[in-house]
Amino acid sequence: MSRGQGISESQMKTSGENTETDRPNHENRDLQAFEPSPPEHRLDDKAASLEDDVQSLKAEFKRERFVYIFSVIVLFLLFVGSVGNESVFVLAIIAALILLIGLANWLQFPWVVVNLQRWHDLCFLWMQKKVRGETAEDEDTEPLPK
Repeated sequence: MSRGQGISESQMKTSGENTETDRPNHENRDLQAFEPSPPEHRLDDKAASLEDDVQSLKAEFKRERFVYIFSVIVLFLLFVGSVGNESVFVLAIIAALILLIGLANWLQFPWVVVNLQRWHDLCFLWMQKKVRGETAEDEDTEPLPK
């Protein structure tokens, strides 16, 4: 304690520089956070483009899977047609059409389902005529509209 020298301990030292000029400007950085970022850096655009890519890849994989299974079924039908008799071959075709319709529904191909259901209906009508013993001459015609 040096009271005798006239210097008080409660006195503070003065800084040599101005404190306002040393302080970083935080206001500019705070306002930049509210400005939109450039388009190439936006996360939502990237996420949307990635989601589109994933959806297109899934559709391509489903299409490939259907084509592979369809080709295996065609090879199986060729084998059954060369080995089996006519009735077994027709039953195999109908079973294959039912299987392919279910597979196309499962893999979400509505345009394939519509075409396969047409072929299934044609096979069903052909089998119905064959069982009944009808010929082409016995076909029923629809009445003309009045």
